[in-house]
Amino acid sequence: MTALKFKDIDLIRRQYAQFIEGKFIDPDIQLNRLRQTVSQADFIKGALLWVDGFAGFTTSELAILTELLKTARKRILLFVSTRQKLI
Repeated sequence: MTALKFKDIDLIRRQYAQFIEGKFIDPDIQLNRLRQTVSQADFIKGALLWVDGFAGFTTSELAILTELLKTARKRILLFVSTRQKLI
């Protein structure tokens, strides 16, 4: 009985995968494609990069930011601090 249920679940999964194929793009795939093309974009090579008000980044976002930092002409980074009193 359990084997038949798993077979049904797999059938549903495969049909759903066929249904959505080409309709949706995984955000991580999009971010990875962006990371790969950042260094080739001429408009970024002469750009002034401002990063302001972020407390953190996802792994994909950090990879893109790393490429932007390598490519931009000038970089200004401001980060959110949790400290109440600065020394």
